[in-house]
Amino acid sequence: MDLPETPAPAETPAPLGLERLRLRFRDDTLEAAFRDDRFRHNVGNIRFAFLGGIFLWTAWGLLLQPHILALEDRRLDTIMRFGIFIPLLLIGVGLTFTRFFRRIWQSATVVIASLTLLFWVYYASLVALFGAELTHAYAVTRGSKSSPRSHEKAGEDRGP
Repeated sequence: MDLPETPAPAETPAPLGLERLRLRFRDDTLEAAFRDDRFRHNVGNIRFAFLGGIFLWTAWGLLLQPHILALEDRRLDTIMRFGIFIPLLLIGVGLTFTRFFRRIWQSATVVIASLTLLFWVYYASLVALFGAELTHAYAVTRGSKSSPRSHEKAGEDRGP
């Protein structure tokens, strides 16, 4: 009498194996279909975010330009806004229309967002450091006759 064939026990993945950490489907075709679907659903949002960022950087630049009194700050704002932030987002929008973007879309959006954040921190710190220059420019445009030297002389008169 022949013994019935019993299927070999399927390998069970280790509880904390690499498959669970990678968050991927075991079936490669299912994984490819999921990635394709996720890209198709997100590429519109990515383009909207890049175009919205370009619009906001441009709009705020045009609105704030007349209120930046110091020429050095105005130059810094123009360089950062139109030389770094907007071109970075334009590159991102341009990449979304290439076939290459489908493979790198997650990494590219993280890199662009991180670079924008790093340049923004640099830009904001420079604006904060130029606060004294802004205050002086504002005082001069409002007709203040005081200068830093006049305050130093007043301090010397008091003496120890």
